[in-house]
Amino acid sequence: MPERALFVSCLHSAVVFLLLAAPTFAQTSKIFQWKFSSDTLSNSLATCVSLPITVQPYNVTNTTGSSGVPPYYMMAFAVGGTPTTTLIGTDNKTLNWQPTHAPGTTLMLSVVDSTMSAGGVPPSLYTVIAGQSTQCVVNDDTNDFTVSSNVTGDITTCQPWGLRIKGGTPPYNVTFAAANSPIVTNVTMPFGDDAFTYIDRADPNTQLLAAISDLTGRWAKGTPIVSTKGSANVDCIGLVSSSGNSTDLDRQSSGSGTNKTAIIVGVVVPVVVLLILGAVFAWWFRRRRERQRLLIEPDVLPRQFEETGGQVLSITNFSNSSPPPSSKALVFNDTPYASNGPVRSASASSAAVSSTYYSSTASPQDDRGLEPNRRPNSAGRPGFAAFPSAPVRRTGKAAEAGSADADEEVVIQHRDGGAAPVRELPPPYADRNASGPSTS
Repeated sequence: MPERALFVSCLHSAVVFLLLAAPTFAQTSKIFQWKFSSDTLSNSLATCVSLPITVQPYNVTNTTGSSGVPPYYMMAFAVGGTPTTTLIGTDNKTLNWQPTHAPGTTLMLSVVDSTMSAGGVPPSLYTVIAGQSTQCVVNDDTNDFTVSSNVTGDITTCQPWGLRIKGGTPPYNVTFAAANSPIVTNVTMPFGDDAFTYIDRADPNTQLLAAISDLTGRWAKGTPIVSTKGSANVDCIGLVSSSGNSTDLDRQSSGSGTNKTAIIVGVVVPVVVLLILGAVFAWWFRRRRERQRLLIEPDVLPRQFEETGGQVLSITNFSNSSPPPSSKALVFNDTPYASNGPVRSASASSAAVSSTYYSSTASPQDDRGLEPNRRPNSAGRPGFAAFPSAPVRRTGKAAEAGSADADEEVVIQHRDGGAAPVRELPPPYADRNASGPSTS
């Protein structure tokens, strides 16, 4: 047994050396294929049970084809756990393997030969269940060498997949395996790099797994797995998988986040400032136009008339007040004017009033029939006090005869009012015709 253990250890070291010998390569594929010898074996594998394995040429019709170069190894990738590499034999007719993972572990399996040629990955994953014995189960309690992923669900064709490694002995090797794939891809990272970004070129609608091993052949715990989807075109032109240092990548990511924030602030702040300035300008412009409109529009609202003295007067004050004792009601004189003075005629006195002037029966008239204070060159002007408090109607003839009753109605009418009397109080105004009214 000690010799066998030493031999297995040496073979494992040789496998690790082959994995790290080239920076990046895919294992030789389509040389041989493998399967469990029992056709009745399900996807559940019992612990510590020896399972026979058969290898044969990839092209089963080629009887002279190669079945791989012994010895053979079983690479059991535990999803979310620690993978294992186990020697399964040196004779392709007596190969067998037993699960040593804890019950409940999900495994993706692949058989490789001494030249690192892969026999392919089955289309289904296997689940470990408890067998009659669990003495061979290896406890997976180490946490000093781990791998983590930035994607835990689905991944699209050509989408970057980031891996971070902690612990172990660099340089590291990354192994990518996909269900129902004839190959397993190995990538050796440069010394000092502990992060790897993989561009998904796996076939869609399958499961892709990434496992990490270090220089000593240890496997990292936490093997991630994702489900692939998207296009079958995996050219991904311009995209290249690459490795790097996680510290530098974190710094760049932080810097890009800061730059992104600065860009957002640089774009949003000026826009907000412009909007505020625009709102202020619109308010100012509208206020200015409103002021200009108020200055231009005429004052059409009714207001009470105020004399220079500040006293508010109303026409009702004059209509309700009684006239002075010495004043007489103003009457129409139907005497028409001639060029040299008033001309009286019977026809004019009996005809409709066509042209009249203001006169007072209490004051003497001049040669034109006007009161001295009513002449155009007189300094005096008629006012509201001369109006009667109640309407009195008198005819022109009655006024000439001088017979007037105090209760008679006096109609005060414009000279252009016609024959019909006007029964409303006109506004007072002075006769400003210096030469007298003209005859019609």
